[in-house]
Order: sequence, then C-alpha cells, then structure tokens
Amino acid sequence: MDSLTAPIEQVALVTSQKDGMIAVLDFKTNTHLLSMKQNQCNKNCVSLIPQTHLPSINWGLMSCAFDKPLGMTYGWEKELPLIKFTLPEKITCLEVSPSGKYCAGGADSGKIYIWEIITGRLMNAVEAHYKAVHVIRFSRDEQLLVSGSLDSIIHIWNLNQFQPSSLSSEITPKLTLSDHTLAITDVRIGMGSSKQCYVYSSSLDHTVKIWKLNQGKLVGTLIFPSPVNCLSVDGLERKLSVGCQNNSIYSIELYKPCQGQSLLGFDSIFNEADLISVASMDPTLFSVLLGHESSVVDINYNWSSSQLISADQSGYLMVWDVDSKQRTNSYSIFKGGITNLKVFTLPPNLTNLNQLKSVHHPVVSLQRMIISDPNDKANTHLTILPKKVNFELFPPSKRTHINHFPNEYDDIEIESKDDEVVRKLNEQVAHKQDTILKLDELLKSLEKANSNQYKSELSKFIDN
Repeated sequence: MDSLTAPIEQVALVTSQKDGMIAVLDFKTNTHLLSMKQNQCNKNCVSLIPQTHLPSINWGLMSCAFDKPLGMTYGWEKELPLIKFTLPEKITCLEVSPSGKYCAGGADSGKIYIWEIITGRLMNAVEAHYKAVHVIRFSRDEQLLVSGSLDSIIHIWNLNQFQPSSLSSEITPKLTLSDHTLAITDVRIGMGSSKQCYVYSSSLDHTVKIWKLNQGKLVGTLIFPSPVNCLSVDGLERKLSVGCQNNSIYSIELYKPCQGQSLLGFDSIFNEADLISVASMDPTLFSVLLGHESSVVDINYNWSSSQLISADQSGYLMVWDVDSKQRTNSYSIFKGGITNLKVFTLPPNLTNLNQLKSVHHPVVSLQRMIISDPNDKANTHLTILPKKVNFELFPPSKRTHINHFPNEYDDIEIESKDDEVVRKLNEQVAHKQDTILKLDELLKSLEKANSNQYKSELSKFIDN
C-alpha cells in the first residue's frame, strides 16, 4: 500500500469487478492512497458508510459480490474485509442511507431488503419488481426510497412501511414511474427534503427524465443519441452530465437566461417543451466531452462542482474542468475496467497512518432472516427468506427424494424464554443454507467438467 500524504480535500473511490479490487486515490494527482482486496462488485453494489454521529465523515464501505449472496464491510485501515456475511440472495444493488442508519439492497429476483446497520437486523423485505433491481437510492431526509429495475419501472417507497411493525401488512409503492421503456441504469436524488427535491433517472431507452419526487410528476425528458449508462447533477442542480455507451459525455445546462427582460434571470429549459432532443438544443446550453475510448460507466462532480470525474469500461479515470470543458487529467486505474466511481471527502483518520491501528468500528453481519419480534421471548418467530437452489439439476421424477432442500420459504417457530436458543437456531440455519449453496455450486462445476459422469453419479446418489 502506498503511503498516505498530506490531507486531501476529496478523493475518488473506484472498483473493478474483473480485477477484484477497490482503489482510493487523489484524482488531482493520481496519488494512490489505499487498496482493498477480495472485492468483485458490479455497478451500484458498493456504498460508503457514514458515521451515525457525523454523517459527513465516512468510516468505511459496504459491498456485495456479483456472483453470489455475499456481503462485505471494509474499514479504511485494512486491505481485507473486516467481516463477510451471507445475504438472503444475490444482491444486485446496495445503498447505505445518508445517516448511516439503514442499508437497502435490491436483488436479482426483484426483491428489496432493508437492514438496520448498527444491529444488522433485517427489518423487512418486499417483492418490488418483475426483474432485477439495478439501482436503489435514499432521499436526503430518509423518508423515501427510490428503486429502479431492469423492468424499466421506478418505484418510490415510503421508508416507514419497511419498519418491523409493518411485517403483517402489505407494502406497496407510494408512487410508480413508468415512462421509461427500457432498463433503468441510474437514479440520482437532488438536494432538499423529499417534499421538495427532484429525481433524475437514466435508461437504455436513450433518455434522462426529471421528476418531482413527492408527486411523481414528470418535469421533462432529454433524448440522447446513445443509450445512457450514468448521470450526475452539480450541487446547485443547474448542470446535468450524462455518460453514454457511445463513449461520450453530454453536459447540459438545465437553466437558460430569461428572454426579453432587462433584469438578469434564468428559466428552466423545460418551460417551453417537456421533451427535448439534445441534438436540436441551443449549442450554448450543452457540450460534448470527448476522450473516453470505451463506454462511460460512472460519473460524478466534486463537492464544489468545479470538476467532473468520469470512468469507463477500459479502466480509465478522467478529470474535466467544468468551466473550460477541457480534460485536465487521465489515468489508467484497472486493466479489467471500472464498475463504480464515488467522490467523497477523505476521512480525517486517513491523514495519519499511526491513527489507523487504533480505529474501531461497530461492525456486524447483515442478517438474512426476519425476526418478527425479537423482544417477544415467549414466542419468537423466525422467517427464513428464500434461498435459490437449482432444482433443474435433478430429473423431475426424482425431485420427491429431495424434500429436505428448502422450498421457496421455510418458517420455523420456537417457544423459548432464552435468547441463546434463538441465537443458536439462527447459526444452525445459516450454516445449513451455506452448505446447500456450496453443494449447488459444486454440482454445477461437476456438470461442466463431465456431463455424462455427472448424470450417472447424481442418479446413483438420488436412488440411494
């Protein structure tokens, strides 16, 4: 690991699924600060963890694996995860709330899970989308949750519905935004409370749409010449930058000078039309930033919105001056491509290596079971969330022989006045489900190695 130097205002965190790495660097000088290993996460599968008493400072990060139901928590002081834990299923997007109190995960099945970070408790889960959830975001005041899916739908949820007291009631979206026609690729929530702020969404349908969050009202649509992968808005929400699959970045002015007035003022570009093609816009209101040689996968402004940082599939990180619209730096970070880019303020404890050894964090595993009422010791009900087992590996005529495998849900009720009994049961169930997952993966590898021998041995095993 490279030595840390003087304090730096802001840094970039980049991940690579193929390289299995996370890197933290000073994007102004390309000074490497930290590396984290054993991390293979896809887009939107890593999130910074704020300190609950000081949300502007991030003490670490949480991520999930791209190919298995595995989560990891990292601190800045170590290259390896502080803890690994098994999740209810494969998680396809992950987000920690602005206060660091909650974690939301979207799954390959379309489910949404909500955890309480300080205890690791799984508060609730809901069938949210028909296809995998690709992006999930909290509003700044943590009143609302926004989820975007490969099914082209965006749901807005009242976070209070996910409280454990709502386990017995049906959870439904507060609002559903269905104007996109292809998969949702990114969602950003603007500044302010959930009653006042805007939501910005991008899609493979070549569009970016702007909505009023609390009302779900569509303010306007921008049409781009290529499918949109990512977007970012500046701190004042006057500029919008979009990364596309044609290797280009489009920077849009969301407000234009008022016409026919002596006083200086600005109007929204959507005052005259709610559907705008970037190709036909006034050239003074947009610019195209060229330099990437592969699809732009993530993009972010720095805190002052004076610089724009972008990342691509080839592993390059580029820094742009917003005013001059010129590229100021370009770095090759990963050989295997970049999957995530985050820009944040460097935590104070990273400015001195001697402080790292004394840093302690309350790190707990995220649970994969819902404990209906942990305070009711007389009748504790544990709901085991679904674990997918590939039943297609077994012939239909033989499936009656494997009833001991978990079906869609297994419910266990116990009578106990001792928390230790509940804890041990939790551990036993988690161990057995881990074993099932490992057996399923082993069966798949054996099938690939020798299909005929695999079928023969499997048939003998089931018959016995």
